[in-house]
Amino acid sequence: MKISLIVIIILTTLLCVLPIIGFMLVGKNATRKKEKAFRDLLKKDNLTLSQEEQWNNNFIGIDEGKKVLAFIKLNALQNHISKIDLKDLKSCQINKVTRDFKRDKKVESELQTIQLELTFNTSKPKEFFDFYDIQEQLSEDFELKRAEKWEHIINQNIPKSKTNSLAA
Repeated sequence: MKISLIVIIILTTLLCVLPIIGFMLVGKNATRKKEKAFRDLLKKDNLTLSQEEQWNNNFIGIDEGKKVLAFIKLNALQNHISKIDLKDLKSCQINKVTRDFKRDKKVESELQTIQLELTFNTSKPKEFFDFYDIQEQLSEDFELKRAEKWEHIINQNIPKSKTNSLAA
């Protein structure tokens, strides 16, 4: 009687624990694959990043030596890769779009998108890096803080031109 009870307890425990371990391994493997894809794309362009960050399917990094900003967005259909020469940038700022709605007689605000808006010195059109879009992911995970951090890093690494420093 005791042996059968012990066998049942062991089997039940294994049936509960094995799927959890399996999900953890699958998630870790997917993260490694994304990191390898990011590294391969950067290696192709011979970039050595001094600061970098990865979240979800996004990657951003800066090569302070070459003054290059890299942004990669992995997508099921097509990977979006942007390399920006910081010498061509005029400014970087955050675009945040919210939607207001009423709930229980209170007006609440819901975050819709967060983007970094890059403005160039030339007539080149502005470029936008998506940090968060409610259409792609429902839960926000510190994307606003992440965008603020990268806005600061990028603005710090934009070379100040002689005309900008004289005007200031």
